[in-house]
Amino acid sequence: MAHRTLFMIWQALAVLTRGDKASCSECAAIDDWNDEQFEQCNVWGDPHISDSWSVNGRFDFNGVGVYRYAHIDACGGGFKLDAFQCQHSDWKHSAILYVGIELNNGAKVFVNSTHVSTSGSVSVTGAQGSDGEMEMTNPRDGVNILSDDSCIRINVNAVNLRGDLHATNGIKIRAPQDAVTDKGICGGAKQWEEHVVRGQPDFVFSIDQWRYMCGACSALGGLHPPNCPSPYFGQFDLTPGGEFLRPFEKTDERECVSLHDGDIVQQLEDNGKNSVAYAILEKSMSCRDFCHNRSSQCVDVVDNVDFAPCSFSTNVSKKKAKADCDSTEYYDLNCICAKPDLSAPGPDKRFICDDRVDAAGNAFTLEDAIQLCKAKAPFLHNAQWDRKGCKNDGECRIDFILGACVSDVCNEDPINRVAVAKNAGDQDPSRSPKESADRCVADRLGRELCRELTKGENCSFDPEAVMQEKAELCEDTVCEDASLLQRSEGEEVGLLQRRNVDVKMNLTTSHCSHRVHFCQRVCHSVLATTDGGKRKCMQYCDNDSSFAHVRDILKSCC
Repeated sequence: MAHRTLFMIWQALAVLTRGDKASCSECAAIDDWNDEQFEQCNVWGDPHISDSWSVNGRFDFNGVGVYRYAHIDACGGGFKLDAFQCQHSDWKHSAILYVGIELNNGAKVFVNSTHVSTSGSVSVTGAQGSDGEMEMTNPRDGVNILSDDSCIRINVNAVNLRGDLHATNGIKIRAPQDAVTDKGICGGAKQWEEHVVRGQPDFVFSIDQWRYMCGACSALGGLHPPNCPSPYFGQFDLTPGGEFLRPFEKTDERECVSLHDGDIVQQLEDNGKNSVAYAILEKSMSCRDFCHNRSSQCVDVVDNVDFAPCSFSTNVSKKKAKADCDSTEYYDLNCICAKPDLSAPGPDKRFICDDRVDAAGNAFTLEDAIQLCKAKAPFLHNAQWDRKGCKNDGECRIDFILGACVSDVCNEDPINRVAVAKNAGDQDPSRSPKESADRCVADRLGRELCRELTKGENCSFDPEAVMQEKAELCEDTVCEDASLLQRSEGEEVGLLQRRNVDVKMNLTTSHCSHRVHFCQRVCHSVLATTDGGKRKCMQYCDNDSSFAHVRDILKSCC
């Protein structure tokens, strides 16, 4: 991981020196959204940032309320992107439900699930409608938004869900390397500093949009978004950046929230740098322990006036506890914890699949979640859930995406698990946001098989043959239970020819093609026009795992 750490440090220093030296006149000549001249910020699921230009690299961000994700002035006519994140009463995660974008010197785009509203002059493709009111043509593909200079490129898609939460949004941002800044979640180091408050001059959402979002978010029953009107007098749930305190282990534990300017809690927060929590310590732990368990540091301690949580005297200095951060003789204290840079990491993924069930009420385990994620996102077949250090950035990326997918799958209702697993499949790093999310078409499926069979080398393929292999596999089951099959006549596998399309496949265990034969046949149909294709097929397919990988790529499209 040393190489990744050094890269992130270099990247952060580079970002600090860029932004005002950008050349925005050459972007139109770059067609590929994934061109190396663009930085990427990919945000999806319960929000996972699988790529960014921040020193934080890859991370989860479960903030609640309005947060700025990107802010670039050099290109795009002044570009800002804000996301409104909400929490459901049944979750410990957040989700992006609304996206606000400003670019092209004041043009705006508002995305609410699959609905897209625009004002001003802005290029939006992938939606149908008129008068600035549109619906996404294909929610998984989403809409592509392009600045006038072609330097800022944004894809916003939607994942349709069943239940009281109908959809969540994902975001992919592309911006020139010499234009990005350290502003926003995509570039900043301290996440809690990126909270945006209504009334700020650069607030992207309109007042009507803000009121609507606040009401809809509160109705989900999760944490009440900061800066939104309180649903009940005097009661607020958290401050921006205070999400790291959750989950609380004791019923009465809570974050202490300022109710008016200049009150004691606001003084203890020290201009937003700290969070104040009423902690039940039961004379067995200290405030230092409480903060440390949340990846934070104890700054100070204040005792309660009485037995009520978050009760203080009118003067902090008069009620400073004799206790300090290391005291363990108190039943409860108000612990002041410094906000960590990664202020909203969400629940520990190691335990996210505990006590989960499927639609039939049977146990749904971590292994079940991993299997589902790899089935719907075949590019993850080499990813590992618990790898002890990744070797390169590509390995780090797929391991992160697998972990994020498992978290989403276990966190969702059983009826939505396939949808969120497919959403992870849409994060294939080789896919441009301009491409359809449907990877089960001849061109994309053939290229995916090419990458698998040649380990990244370029190859040509027969699209018709690829789609027929998929159709045959989806109609029947090729060697589904490989453990029942015996290895046979391995020296002949390189001589097999593709079966006549008129011959119906009888795929019972007794008549099933050998797994290596199947792999060879698919390999030859894909690499039919590639120099040395036969030799590569023999090398690749002569092991048990290769059969499973090729089969899973095709089977995921059934």
